[in-house]
Amino acid sequence: GNITRHLINSDYEKFFHEMALSWEAKKRTSSKIVNPEIRRLEKLVMDNGGSAIKVSGAGGGGFIQVFAKPEESLYLRALLERSWEIRNVSLIETGTRAWIAE
Repeated sequence: GNITRHLINSDYEKFFHEMALSWEAKKRTSSKIVNPEIRRLEKLVMDNGGSAIKVSGAGGGGFIQVFAKPEESLYLRALLERSWEIRNVSLIETGTRAWIAE
């Protein structure tokens, strides 16, 4: 789709825009998608240089992806680390992988 094409073409502005549209559409599907904590995080991200967020997973085991331009990401990361656990992610060609290292 468009999101993948924008990412492959390194058109991050369009990629972020599509991610933001996707998040807005997801929020409209159910009132249970967002809670006060997610709303607070979304406002903090968007007020401090973030371009989009995406909530994935379910219940207490989910996670939130934050998208930001490189020039905004260091400040935004430092701000978010005050209240949330931050994980680095990498994009790979084979799909999504997640694990916990012990």
